[in-house]
Amino acid sequence: MLDYWTYFEPNQQEIYTINTFDDGNKKYEVYENKWLVFGIWRGKYALVNRVVPSVKINSISQWKISIIE
Repeated sequence: MLDYWTYFEPNQQEIYTINTFDDGNKKYEVYENKWLVFGIWRGKYALVNRVVPSVKINSISQWKISIIE
């Protein structure tokens, strides 16, 4: 059985922050640290910036982000 990314419309009410910018994601530190999840796969998330929706992170480990309450 093959696993694939599952993509969906982001939930605007679930805003995440990135706690660890590494593995090539340092360039995203310049953006406001508010992100929406639009994809999941094997403990990884795909994120879109809430303020600048054209900015997307195609893959980041789940442990590097947390939900803003």
